[in-house]
Amino acid sequence: MVLQPKILVVTSSFGNGHKEVSKALKSEFEHINFNDVTIIDIYEEAYPTINVFAKNIHLQLFQHAQTIYKWFFYGTEKLFSTVIFDRLLELCGKNIKSILQKEKPDIIITTFPVGSVAKWKKYSSHPCKLYTVVTDYYIHRSWIHNEIDRYYIATEGLIHQMVNLGVSLSKIFVSGIPLRQEFKEIDFLNEGASNSKSNDQILIVAGAVGLLKDVEKMAKQLLAETKLNVAVVCGYNRILYNKLSKLNEEYKERLQVFGYVNNIRNLYKKSDLLITKPGGITLSECIACNLPTILYKPTPGQEKENSRIFENAGASVTVKSLNELTFYINRILFKSNHLEQMKSSLTALNKGFSSQLIVNDIFSSIS
Repeated sequence: MVLQPKILVVTSSFGNGHKEVSKALKSEFEHINFNDVTIIDIYEEAYPTINVFAKNIHLQLFQHAQTIYKWFFYGTEKLFSTVIFDRLLELCGKNIKSILQKEKPDIIITTFPVGSVAKWKKYSSHPCKLYTVVTDYYIHRSWIHNEIDRYYIATEGLIHQMVNLGVSLSKIFVSGIPLRQEFKEIDFLNEGASNSKSNDQILIVAGAVGLLKDVEKMAKQLLAETKLNVAVVCGYNRILYNKLSKLNEEYKERLQVFGYVNNIRNLYKKSDLLITKPGGITLSECIACNLPTILYKPTPGQEKENSRIFENAGASVTVKSLNELTFYINRILFKSNHLEQMKSSLTALNKGFSSQLIVNDIFSSIS
């Protein structure tokens, strides 16, 4: 009997997407009967108290201090190749290294940039393979380490950036970003795109914790246009959910309000156009469902970089105001061929079912 390799998926809960990608990969491994797969939220395990504090600070900066967040995002890129940062990894990574030494995995897959994992591999006597799945459409310098054996990235457009950061072409695999099994087989004809219906269906997704700005104003403005139906996913934002639920009486069948949705694919299929924030997972789900997207007020940093990639590809439009939003909705839905052109751009970005591609490539590389 051949022993299965022990697989450790290292992630973090700074944002919802990293854990979602980890779960998708674990599910795909289990789908082919590889069951020794463990997901670990590395900072929660190594530094539980500091982790809670750091996540709260991160969220507050993301919501209320975007200039500082922008400085932090771009400023830290300059630190990652310095001696100072190398020393910080040594000082701050002791608990992480202890966890890895205890686990002794044969394969490590990181879905969050954790430099201490690469540092552990560099100096550990335990042989293992280290793979990194980049969960956005921009490569922050913190993802890059010499000890990583393979990088899985979202698009070909990132290859040049990675090579400029010193990564060998042989280490780069364009896979797309892993999604849940429900996105494996998608009917690309959205139910919302039926010619027989009278109203176009707009879906607003506020994010897992409901961080999208101006959602209530947005919904009211869209519902003032009688040709539009609106569905809103509020995530865990109960205040937003309660405010929008009060509008149901006025707009009846034209407005649907949801909290956190587990099977969002069904809402994607019923929609003509999505308005949301440019998170890596959400954008990848739009690719899988061929759903054109308007990206509203992206936060400087990762979101801004994601939106730039999608806008340059013709797969989305980025707007900064409600008036601009209304202008582009009318242009996309009611101008000839605009919607179809965006769908063609989304199709060009589709790499297939990424979880399967990554798992197959990992086992090809170790066989």
